[in-house]
Amino acid sequence: MSVKQALVLVNMGGPASTEEIAPYMRAIFADPFILPLPWLLRGFVSNKIVKKRTQPVIEKYNLIGGKSPLLKWTEKQVKLMRRNDSPLFEHITHAYRYTSPTLDQTFASLKKGGYQSVTILPMFPHSSRAMTGSIEHEAKRLAKRHSITTYTIDAWGLHKEIIALQSEYLKSAMDEAGTGARVLFVAHGIPMREVKRGDNYPDK
Repeated sequence: MSVKQALVLVNMGGPASTEEIAPYMRAIFADPFILPLPWLLRGFVSNKIVKKRTQPVIEKYNLIGGKSPLLKWTEKQVKLMRRNDSPLFEHITHAYRYTSPTLDQTFASLKKGGYQSVTILPMFPHSSRAMTGSIEHEAKRLAKRHSITTYTIDAWGLHKEIIALQSEYLKSAMDEAGTGARVLFVAHGIPMREVKRGDNYPDK
């Protein structure tokens, strides 16, 4: 009997409306991988941040339609991947770390569907404790609860096929832009305390 396998694309998530911004921020700062403080102190600091930042964040979201575009693009990626019949995965879906559908909801649904193996694909090409570490930790916790085997594809941006494809698109864009075009590489930073704790994100 073959094992039913599913692939889950996992992203941070985002608010689908301005009403969801405060709960979204609260969920982020409740994560010890994001805000590594003792539980009570983390809750206190989280509430302070959310109270102070919600309105300014709402104003910025209103400039882009009042919701996160990440939701639309993640769903589009899943639909495109489903077009190609996978010889390995019977089902391809998505989950978010901080908004619905959450990893918890997705694992429960997969368990109900009889899936015994779940491969997690974080939608970040790098590895970082705060992002991919949080996702992998939560996935392992839920896999244990539902008796599902789980795997995580980590730091996939280092694969030579991905780099070659990115180079191809970049060269095409540079050729189209013409002489004088410049490429700006932008990356998230992480607190130095995380680097000292062994997070190798800067090396990526």
